[in-house]
Amino acid sequence: MSGFLSIQGLSKNFGGLRAVDAVSFEMEQNTIHSVIGPNGAGKTTLFNLIAGSIQSDCGSIHFLNNDITSLESYEIAYRGIFRTFQAVKLSERMSVIENVMLGMHTKTSSGFLGGMMVSPKSRNEEVYMREEALRALKDVGLEQFALEEAGSLPFGSQRMIELARALVARPSLLLLDEPASGLNMKETEELTAKISVLKNRGLSTLLVEHDMSLVMEISDTITVLNFGKKIAEGKPCDIQKNEEVIRIYLGDDNA
Repeated sequence: MSGFLSIQGLSKNFGGLRAVDAVSFEMEQNTIHSVIGPNGAGKTTLFNLIAGSIQSDCGSIHFLNNDITSLESYEIAYRGIFRTFQAVKLSERMSVIENVMLGMHTKTSSGFLGGMMVSPKSRNEEVYMREEALRALKDVGLEQFALEEAGSLPFGSQRMIELARALVARPSLLLLDEPASGLNMKETEELTAKISVLKNRGLSTLLVEHDMSLVMEISDTITVLNFGKKIAEGKPCDIQKNEEVIRIYLGDDNA
C-alpha cells in the first residue's frame, strides 16, 4: 500500500447504477495523477468519495497511511485534502481576497464569536489570513484584483480564484475537478503552466480533466475509467498507445 493515497476496491451505487466499480489505484506523493474517461465514467463520483462528499458502499481510501474512508468532508479537509469543483462556487458580492480567505477555515481558531469581539487573537489571525490569501492570489496571478468583487471578474479569473482558495490552506493533496472547463485556449495554457509550477513546489495533485492536451502534458500517471471501471493506467505515453483507451475514449482517429 502506498504511503500517500491508496484507493482499494472502491465502489458506489446510485440505485441500480454502479457509478464506481471496484476501482483501485495508488498515487505517489509530489506527482500529478490524472483520472480520465468519457462522460459517465465515474470520475467526479470518485472525486466526491475521496473528498468525503459522499460515502462509498465498499472499498477503502487511505491517505498518509490513515484510513479516511468513512470521514466527513470537513474531517478530510483537516487532514490536508482540498478540492475545486466543476462549477465555480464563489460569493460573487464578496471581494476576491475575502473569497480566498474562506479557504482558511482549517487554519484558524478564533471562530465567529472571536471575530465579533475583535480580540487580539482574531485580529492577528485576520492579518495572517490576508497575507496568506495574497500569497495564494499571487500564485495564480490575481493579486492586483484582490479588492475587486469576485463576480465582476471574467469566468477564467473566477476559476483562478477558486484555485487560490484551495491553495491558501496549503493542502497536502489538491483535487482539481475539470479546472479547464469553460476556459479558452490561452487560459488553458496559463492554467497548465500554473499547475506545473505548483508541482515543482512539491504539491501533489489529483486531476480530473477532459482536455487531453493538458492531461498529457502535465501528468505523471493517468488512470482511465469507463462505466465506473478502471480500464488502464500508466504514463501518458503508454495511455496514448493503449488500444482499449484509443477505442473507448480517445477515438479511432487517434489510432
